[in-house]
Amino acid sequence: LEEYVFRWFVTTKSIIIFGNNNAGIIFSASLFTLHHAIALHLFGFLWWQTAIASFGLLSAAAIWSWLYIRYRSIWVCWLSHAICDVAVFGIGYTILF
Repeated sequence: LEEYVFRWFVTTKSIIIFGNNNAGIIFSASLFTLHHAIALHLFGFLWWQTAIASFGLLSAAAIWSWLYIRYRSIWVCWLSHAICDVAVFGIGYTILF
């Protein structure tokens, strides 16, 4: 669902509004990061943990938006995002259990 919202809708509309691919990528990646930073904060992350995670989120989101523009397909972004999610969940599982 995030790929449809952030890559397809937000990235595409941002490019139209700003008239520039890079501005669309930055705007979409920033919204994606904000969405996740709010969720991290609500899950109890400290401000500095959220800030560190946000750097990684912003980088990943920018790459995924660029991939969407490059290949005009959400599937490349979806696969990459899914792989990252599996890695994050695996690390979380290792830390918790």
